[in-house]
Amino acid sequence: MVHRSSVLLSARALVVGTAADCDVVVEHRDVAPHHACVWARGRRVYVASLGGKDTRLDGCRVHSSQQASSGAVLELGDAPALRLVATEASPQGRRFMVTYGTTPYPWVKLEHTATGAVHSVRSAPAIGVAWLLAHQLERDTRRLLPPDDRGWIDNEELEPFLTPTVGDWLIHDECPVEACIHHLWRDLAIRGLPPGLVVFRPGRTRLDASRVGLRVPKPLS
Repeated sequence: MVHRSSVLLSARALVVGTAADCDVVVEHRDVAPHHACVWARGRRVYVASLGGKDTRLDGCRVHSSQQASSGAVLELGDAPALRLVATEASPQGRRFMVTYGTTPYPWVKLEHTATGAVHSVRSAPAIGVAWLLAHQLERDTRRLLPPDDRGWIDNEELEPFLTPTVGDWLIHDECPVEACIHHLWRDLAIRGLPPGLVVFRPGRTRLDASRVGLRVPKPLS
């Protein structure tokens, strides 16, 4: 836990909030227990909302995720501002691997190849979304689509795979898929993985094909 006005960032995601298990603890009435997560890629800093209200990066409101140059200012309501500083230039290329399968039940694993940080997605409703995203990325890779076009799935196609419990996750005016992605981002950040591996846009979502490689297990004989 750290209490400071400047936060030094690397590829490892840090969770910001009031909870004791956060990496950056900000004790203020406007800050949620797990408010947002922050990380760096090269000289850019990234912020993903984990459900906290009134999150701003260099004055721009963060609805889902936002990026800015190193040194950008993060504001959480009226709490003291945090300056986000990238400390290293991240190497280009796929530094993360996704593995997925169906034996003995659907599962997805995201791994940072350099640090060994791992997040295994096994529970509903996130597992349905994560598995479909991994499967779509594999299909588009085999079809040799351009990297920018790989892995996208319309959010309407993901909604049927969410269980009713996702309704308990809804915050503000989020759609069910966005609520699920917010919690997936939080779980990734808690395990030191950048939430930006899962890219959410209005209308569609994907795994970031420019950073994530596939490792598909061979089927059991």
